[in-house]
Amino acid sequence: MKKLEPVIKNKFGEKLDTWVESPEGQIKATVILVHGFGTSKHETAGYFDDIALALANDHFRVVRFDFSGYGKSEGSPIDVCYTKHVEDLQIIIEWVKENFQEETHIFAQSMGCFVTALALPSGIGKILMTGIPTSDPKLIVARFSERYGKKPGGKIDYEGISLLPRTSGAIQQIGPNFWRDILSMSPVEQIVKLSKITELKIIHWNQDEVLGTDHLRKYDSIKSLEAVWLDGDHSVSKPADRQNFIKVMLDFYN
Repeated sequence: MKKLEPVIKNKFGEKLDTWVESPEGQIKATVILVHGFGTSKHETAGYFDDIALALANDHFRVVRFDFSGYGKSEGSPIDVCYTKHVEDLQIIIEWVKENFQEETHIFAQSMGCFVTALALPSGIGKILMTGIPTSDPKLIVARFSERYGKKPGGKIDYEGISLLPRTSGAIQQIGPNFWRDILSMSPVEQIVKLSKITELKIIHWNQDEVLGTDHLRKYDSIKSLEAVWLDGDHSVSKPADRQNFIKVMLDFYN
């Protein structure tokens, strides 16, 4: 497998740390991996590492990147919000289409699902979403407050700088635009729009310890997409669950 690290910058001139992993021989299509909140191109528990390897082994080119303010990309975490990350994703998609002739697909995880839906990318073959957040924006904000606000060193300030203690020991800072973008979103309406311009499949996890399993059925009722429930936690950390999902993923893209 060949790995390239192209220089791709967003409209603010911030470099988006990007990997292009290409298998030897004929390539079926390119799959862009869109990571979730507070993670990186590797995702939690190496989720995207396994996904990228499985795709490459099945002759798909994989493009994965860190959103600005995350991982090794430039930018401040305080500026992190859906609006800015939508622009990051659009830059990546444009670069892929300019450089590769094969069909382009997307794989989105958690927050990446909302970013992808808001981007409404045209000319995409298939989109697979896992761990999509609840359809109720107010509940998303409430869960953030519950998950991080009560931890030592944590602080939720919707109009200022919030402090989110991470499991790594780091304290993540986010600004007010993050909350405003969440609360201004209509998730179900946006997913409906996306499902009308691409083939969309959503995977929910039966044991999702981060997002829970409530307020997700509204996605399942959308007739223009396929929704499936599988065993797994939010990052599909159990090897058996992850391998089972990889089979489902490859079947979808093939």
